[in-house]
Amino acid sequence: MPSDRVNHFYDLESFAIIGVSRSQKNMGWAIYEQLSKTGKRVYAINSQTGTRDGVKLFPSLDSLPEAPQGIIVAVDPSKTRGLLESLKASNVQYIWFQQGSFNNEVLNKSNELGLNPIKGCAMMYMPGTPGFHRFHRAINEFFGKGYK
Repeated sequence: MPSDRVNHFYDLESFAIIGVSRSQKNMGWAIYEQLSKTGKRVYAINSQTGTRDGVKLFPSLDSLPEAPQGIIVAVDPSKTRGLLESLKASNVQYIWFQQGSFNNEVLNKSNELGLNPIKGCAMMYMPGTPGFHRFHRAINEFFGKGYK
C-alpha cells in the first residue's frame, strides 16, 4: 500500500515536471501530458527555454510564475544530482524521482539534504493514468513494493 505522502501527492494543485524534452516525446512529456489532463496547474521545465507543441518551457524552478506544490524529476541521475540544491532551496515537501532519474549517490545526497523524495514510476498513481500503469501498480502492490 502506498504511504499517505503518495496518496496526497496528486491532491496537490500545482506541479513542476523537470525533464520535459524540447526535441522528443519522453517520460517527462508523458507525465506532463497526463497530469495536465487532470486540470492541475502543470509547468514544464527544460534548461532551454521556448515552447513545444504550444507548451511554454521554463528554464528552472525559479522562473515559474508560482512555487509548485509538487515536483516530479524525470532526468538522468547525473542531472538530478545537479538539481538537488535547488530542490532543497525550493522548500517543496512533495518531490518525486521518476524511475531512471536517481541512483544511490542521488539518494544518499537527497537524504543528507532532508528531501525525502518519493521514488519510482509517477504514472502508476496518477489519476486517469493508462491501463498498463495501473496494472504495473497492482503488480507492485501485490508483491509488497508499494511506494513510500
